[in-house]
Amino acid sequence: MKVASASVRQSLDREFARDEDGAALLEFAIILPILITLCFGSVEIGRVLFAYAAVESAVRGGVRYLAQVPSPSCVPTCSWGASRAVDMTRHQIAFNTGILATSIRVRPTTDDRSGIVALDAEVDVALMFSGGIGRFKVWTVRVSRQEQKIEG
Repeated sequence: MKVASASVRQSLDREFARDEDGAALLEFAIILPILITLCFGSVEIGRVLFAYAAVESAVRGGVRYLAQVPSPSCVPTCSWGASRAVDMTRHQIAFNTGILATSIRVRPTTDDRSGIVALDAEVDVALMFSGGIGRFKVWTVRVSRQEQKIEG
């Protein structure tokens, strides 16, 4: 009697070893979290790169404007030209990216000796899909650009 049950068990073991009905589902369940992470990560990196391009474009336009105003300094307070360049740059960044103005910091700097004007911008880009990850919730995009002051 023991011989028959052992042969039946061996037969069932061989049949079970050849059965691959759930293998594809199991493999998909293992790979799915990795695929989702890659997709969401690609979206986040794309958003940050888009924000960087928009900030760079706005800073380029702002520093060109700053180079043309008569008094581009902010010491001790910003002149009308520097203030206008900062507001224009901040508005352009907010309009093009949809980022809140409270997350945008724009600062003009001038060097009167060399005639160089510069505009620095920092923008905090909040990541949409990193709610539970922890410390990677905000990336800061920093752009700085300088131009020769245009006299005239």
